[in-house]
Amino acid sequence: LDFDAPRDRVVTTDLEFPTVPFLWRGFARYGATLEVAGGGGPDFDQDALEEAIDERTVCVCVSHGSYSTGAVLDLRRVVDRAHSVGAYVIVDAYQTVGVLPLDVTALGVDFLLGGAHKWMCGAATAFLYVRPDILPDLRPAVTGWFAGDDPTSFGPPAGWAADARRLA
Repeated sequence: LDFDAPRDRVVTTDLEFPTVPFLWRGFARYGATLEVAGGGGPDFDQDALEEAIDERTVCVCVSHGSYSTGAVLDLRRVVDRAHSVGAYVIVDAYQTVGVLPLDVTALGVDFLLGGAHKWMCGAATAFLYVRPDILPDLRPAVTGWFAGDDPTSFGPPAGWAADARRLA
């Protein structure tokens, strides 16, 4: 993602796992400005979150379910608000995947992160969903060899993979 002013804001909530604010504060070196919305209570402050999302917002990074309180966010409202101003929505679904239904296509979620080690009794596995129509516009900043269009050839890279593997 590009963080060129005036569209340089990342909006999140005060109920995120501590990695989230640390991660986005690290992107300050690339121009990102973090906006943390919330009322300090056990539930997501949906109204404060939606009010924080404006034309300066590049992306909204939120948890579907809070790791600390179990509160569940109304993703439909977040996606609708973010998309109305041209912002992406990144959803952390680690706390809810396998427990609560979540249809990324119906919701229009842009990115979804999850894993099987919490509720699906899997090993330490993780996954990333990227909305297919935005993939061609994504330019990875840092990837490994597996992000190429033909990684097992071990030849010179010709281009990015056409699917979400380009972000690997």
